[in-house]
Amino acid sequence: MKRDLIDLRYFVKLLSKNKRIRIVNTPMDIDSIPSILLIFEKEKKAVLFKNIIDRKGSLISNILGGREFLSIAFGCDKEDLLDEYIKRIKNPLAPQITSYGPCQEVIETGSKLDVRSLPALIHCEKDAGPYITAGIAIAKDPETGIRNVSINRIQVVGPKQLLINIPQHLGIIQKKAEAMGKPLEVAIAIGNHPFELIAAASKPPFGVDEFEISGALRQVPLELVPCKTLSIEVPAYVELVLEGEILPNKRKKEGPFGDFMGYYVPATMSHVFQLKAMTYRKNFIFQAIKAGSLEDKHLLSLPREALIYSSLIEKGIHVYSVSLHTMLFNCFISIKKHHNDEVKEVIHTAFETFPWLKYCVVVDHDVDILDSKDVWWAIATRNSPEKGTILIKDSPGFYRDPFGIHQSKMGIDATIPFGQWKEFERTKTFLNAKNI
Repeated sequence: MKRDLIDLRYFVKLLSKNKRIRIVNTPMDIDSIPSILLIFEKEKKAVLFKNIIDRKGSLISNILGGREFLSIAFGCDKEDLLDEYIKRIKNPLAPQITSYGPCQEVIETGSKLDVRSLPALIHCEKDAGPYITAGIAIAKDPETGIRNVSINRIQVVGPKQLLINIPQHLGIIQKKAEAMGKPLEVAIAIGNHPFELIAAASKPPFGVDEFEISGALRQVPLELVPCKTLSIEVPAYVELVLEGEILPNKRKKEGPFGDFMGYYVPATMSHVFQLKAMTYRKNFIFQAIKAGSLEDKHLLSLPREALIYSSLIEKGIHVYSVSLHTMLFNCFISIKKHHNDEVKEVIHTAFETFPWLKYCVVVDHDVDILDSKDVWWAIATRNSPEKGTILIKDSPGFYRDPFGIHQSKMGIDATIPFGQWKEFERTKTFLNAKNI
């Protein structure tokens, strides 16, 4: 694979070739961009703003705004996307260290530093300020040296200061450093190829280097270059890198922030990131992802669909596909049923594999689970609410749940009774073009 196939710029070329991106050269005010992004999201188009008033670089968003965008990245049909992803992640590849990376064509330190010069967006009306939403945070466990890569919400509050929310693996690593009385070195890489974003969002077991997953997805090792001020390595062909430290025993009020569920996360005390250097490519592309957008959902869904699919295969289920694309808490699964009780096993396996799930709908293989209308048709015509619904009480789900909304689950059997295919034959339009 050629080197130029691995970076964001080549992916932009692929989107352009497939007519999936709009280039905006007109000078744009930063505050007008979020409302424009809504239009392109509905059109399922990525958008690249080349000229942003009073900001450095250009801005891209919605690069994964449709499942077909992921197919473009993987070079396969969208119907084969899940199989392709599963095939690739079976072969993790360790990254390779190189001495040069375009991400360091320009280096800023000292008094020149001002992160407010970047085109970070205020996506929602009540957001506390501009947020970096598509950066991958790279850190190393101070005890083991193992790398961790994650996507975190990051609020811009000053020229050299950011507030970063770290609830999961990065939080564990930071606590270790804090217990040692040390700051935690973190590099925030912005403007990545989709493979790095997917790897960072996949949340493998603690201690797994997400860049090995990235290597698996691209099928060649990811090239990394050492930071200028940190003992951290970053993707050599990323657009922009913020080098800095999470300070020990220091928190500041961060938020509110409009999150992926479509509600505001209230203000909380988050960690302080102190900027030490900013390196970037000439004419860099800053990337933004709106929480809760289709891009956000596709990014989070694919790795979890693969987990559920693999769990079902291990249990001998004849599964065709899995989809979380409508919402991360809802799951559609298509199978070829071999007996009526099999659906219960499918539902319980899905809930056990991905506890965030709240609803699981199982359909036959003739239903298109990427089309929610087709799924609802199956529910309306094949599900018995009395006999085909499973309610599971006292089953915790999404961790951020102060009202107990995610403490139960529902499974829906929208499959044809076993052995009754002839009675449920779907109608097909009569095609006769002789008189047209």
